[in-house]
Amino acid sequence: MSVRRICLPIVLITVLFCLVVCLIQERIAPETNRRAQSVKDQIQGRSPRTYGWSPGGRWTFGSDGRLYHYRVFDPQSLRFQGLSVFRVDLAAARVLEQWFCVSARWNGHAWDAEKGWYRTFPEPGSAGDYRRFDREEIAVFDHPDNFTRHERTLLAGNDMPQQVSIADLDEQIAGLAKSGYDTTRLRVEYWQKTAAVATPLVTVLLGLPFEFKVGRN
Repeated sequence: MSVRRICLPIVLITVLFCLVVCLIQERIAPETNRRAQSVKDQIQGRSPRTYGWSPGGRWTFGSDGRLYHYRVFDPQSLRFQGLSVFRVDLAAARVLEQWFCVSARWNGHAWDAEKGWYRTFPEPGSAGDYRRFDREEIAVFDHPDNFTRHERTLLAGNDMPQQVSIADLDEQIAGLAKSGYDTTRLRVEYWQKTAAVATPLVTVLLGLPFEFKVGRN
């Protein structure tokens, strides 16, 4: 029997298997993983937050009525990119104040915020405070542990790539890069997801020559 006849069915079956893996990874796994993480957070009593990919960024509740919205948070360097912090009165359903900064990094006891502004929203009929800053140390925000628990579950635990498709991850990277944010970590995750689809085919192609060599011996 020729080598082509032996190899062709193996390669075709492997390609079919890669397509099945791609279908599961892109269509089925993201939604089921998001739902599983949501149920897990409810069981463990965690605050509601965004799961998977969100075009407008991620949301999570903190302490003292603060609601955090950010584009990226790196749990290793403890650094936000595109951070907005709202202090809200849930009973009255209104925003009391808002912070915004392009980036914020934890210095050990507070957050070093860069290029942002602060604004208050008092009762109707009164003027609120508004000021800009290039750099400011902010101690009223939550400790980074409040965010690293969430993000390590998503990122270090490889749940973030599993909760989004390759196309969604690529769109998120493009949007962040266009806004000037660092996307190195997300690009690594993107190529890991892409490589996972092709891994079975590459493994088979590398292994076939060794199988024939052993057979001749």
